[in-house]
Amino acid sequence: MKSIGVYSVRVEGYGSAQYAARSPAKARARAWRDFCEIIGAIPFADFLRRSLVRRVPNPPGHGDRIMVLGSPATRVFSEGHDHYVSFMRDDGDVVLFAHPADVEGGAQ
Repeated sequence: MKSIGVYSVRVEGYGSAQYAARSPAKARARAWRDFCEIIGAIPFADFLRRSLVRRVPNPPGHGDRIMVLGSPATRVFSEGHDHYVSFMRDDGDVVLFAHPADVEGGAQ
């Protein structure tokens, strides 16, 4: 299982956002999907030319091993979801959210 890092993706003229992902490429792909959803569709090649990805330090709690409804998972950073626990399953790349009452382990 590959570790999950936090990456800052900066888009020329639009600022930056942080993403939890297993690789810089996966963080950039998520940023492109978000960008297209908000700004409008652009070719991925254009987004590659306009964006820069860099690894940033993990915030507290990111990477902690937790149990969500009895299944193992990894707590991850996710902007704007302070009332839920953000996590990734060991066999996936999608950031999911759980109510704190459904989570065991790690800092709540």
